Amino acid sequence: MSFYQLTKTVRSSSTTLKITPERNIFAANITAPGSKFIINVTVTDVTDLFAWQIGLAYNNSLINFTKIILPSDHVFAGKSFLETPVVTEPGVVYYGITLGPGQTSVNVASGTLCQLEFEILDPSITGVTLPALCTLHFIDSDYTFLLNHIGAVIESTWQESIFAYSYLRASTVTVDGQEFNLFTCSNGEMVPGSLEVLTAEKAIKFNLTGTSGFGFVNITIPKALLNGNPSAWTVYVNDATTPAQITWNATHTFVYVEFNFGSQVAIKIKGTWIVPEFVNMSLLAIFLTGMAATTVLVKTKKAKN
Repeated sequence: MSFYQLTKTVRSSSTTLKITPERNIFAANITAPGSKFIINVTVTDVTDLFAWQIGLAYNNSLINFTKIILPSDHVFAGKSFLETPVVTEPGVVYYGITLGPGQTSVNVASGTLCQLEFEILDPSITGVTLPALCTLHFIDSDYTFLLNHIGAVIESTWQESIFAYSYLRASTVTVDGQEFNLFTCSNGEMVPGSLEVLTAEKAIKFNLTGTSGFGFVNITIPKALLNGNPSAWTVYVNDATTPAQITWNATHTFVYVEFNFGSQVAIKIKGTWIVPEFVNMSLLAIFLTGMAATTVLVKTKKAKN
């Protein structure tokens, strides 16, 4: 799937300055406060790169910057370069590199400028109510820029990233006396009683509420309840089909979808197989077995007669 694009064009250009992963989503009951994660600052399609600098902003009530990492394959690896000191302010970090005297600029199809490590803060201490979400984004061009060998600014487009901290929540549905647990992680809340299994449609549906703006949900569905061919899943948001990221393992399917919160958002996920089909087949098998036994019994009685 393609994510909602969170971009800022400084000047029209094919060169893109990105923060990846685009989505950094964690559940507090799985990833505890104090855990750390790493983002990459990357650049694509840049010519004559001689220096770069970033000013990167984030919500410091949710996460805290801890350190800069230069991976072994960063764009200036193998060359002599000078680093600017790492400067931090509440919710902002500044850092940059320029090539040294006598060095030649580089052309980069796709590469990493640097990595930043962040620590997830304890919401009970910072006073944040979960679920919570923030963007990690570059600040204005006085602090974020790419330069060529004569010190001129290289035009670029900036792409942001999202950090979200929520809970993994369990919900139970019962179909023909069988219980199934589904798990959701979202920056919204599932409306109580809205989770339904639609056996005739081979689908499940539920409603979410959340703060107006960007929304997401990741739901874990047991294959014993609902399954589908990898390319045959269909996801609806407010009755309109929408792109979704579908992954799976041996026992579960994971569906991730993005949308905009306004009023309640209705999510429906449709597969190609649902549990009552298995139950019905089992009943048919029992019925056919019983019919075969009856036939044998009739034949035996006739033989005795």
